[in-house]
Amino acid sequence: MSRIITAVLTACCLALIGCGSKVEEQADERPPASSAAQKQTYQLGETATIGGASQTVLSAEKYTSKGIQAGEGHVFLLVQVTLENAGPEDLYYNDSDYLMALADGSQVNGMLNEAPDALPDHGSIATGESRSGSLLFEVPKDLHGLTLVNRGGWAQSGLRVSIG
Repeated sequence: MSRIITAVLTACCLALIGCGSKVEEQADERPPASSAAQKQTYQLGETATIGGASQTVLSAEKYTSKGIQAGEGHVFLLVQVTLENAGPEDLYYNDSDYLMALADGSQVNGMLNEAPDALPDHGSIATGESRSGSLLFEVPKDLHGLTLVNRGGWAQSGLRVSIG
């Protein structure tokens, strides 16, 4: 009787081992991720494209405001962005989808409607059209380790652009 139980257990173990190798083979057959999803962080001037939507961060410069003062140890950073739609459907965006990730891991939201030539705060971009404008952030004055993040729905898990 114990030989029968041992034989059954051995057969079950071998069957389970065989199932594991089939799972590995199937996992290897998956198509590779899109090139936009594989690239983690873009640089200033690079265009990131997902589907028919494209984003280019043209520049990031210190900005002095006449109306408001940056806090001690901070400066304003003016970021110029262009969004383009080559897809078949309207592209929806919102300027509040953008944030600045700092070197220490914290995040800063943009100062909506304070930037000169501001990116319109929200809207849609029809096929073949684009929108350009600026976003304003208050950041540490050393400007080290800054990353602009677009958390918008079309940007999937977030487009990241290294600023400094």
